[in-house]
Amino acid sequence: MGKLASLVGERFDQLLVMELVEVVSGRGALWLCRCDCGRKVVKPTRELKRGAWTQRCRACTDAVMAAGPAIKHGGSNTPLFKTWSSLRERCSLPSHKAFHYYGGKGVRVCDEWLGFPAFRDWAMANGYEDRVGVSHGERLSIDRINSEGNYEPGNCRWITVAENSRRSAVAQQERRRHLRVVGEN
Repeated sequence: MGKLASLVGERFDQLLVMELVEVVSGRGALWLCRCDCGRKVVKPTRELKRGAWTQRCRACTDAVMAAGPAIKHGGSNTPLFKTWSSLRERCSLPSHKAFHYYGGKGVRVCDEWLGFPAFRDWAMANGYEDRVGVSHGERLSIDRINSEGNYEPGNCRWITVAENSRRSAVAQQERRRHLRVVGEN
């Protein structure tokens, strides 16, 4: 077995790795983690790196599952559920292709939105509508008003995919311009 890479200080969704507990043959390294709720839990490396549902303590996982009965009855096939699931994954899964733009930069999903029903309720009260039959550019996309901020009610809104693409292009141009100016100084 090669040198063990330390995970101490790394965050995996709601878990912060505190210390290495032991290395167990066949299971690998076990890490003591603190959940955002304050509880402590021991997790193997592969679970930490595997997925968002294993990246919290059991009590928090149970609370999320209890808060989401609508998910079990057809809600998981909706575009809104897919939006919610995607934003959670890009903020919490290092293996997600866009993690370095979100979770890797410290962008998080607020506690309120860890369960789908609360996110769904916010979305419906804030202009979300499922635009079936319209072009891709006219569908709605979640947008963080402050692109450095978290996914939370006060920092999010619904805009069209086309508008979100334009905003992203303008932001990239601004970053490039800033880098050129900084490089000239």
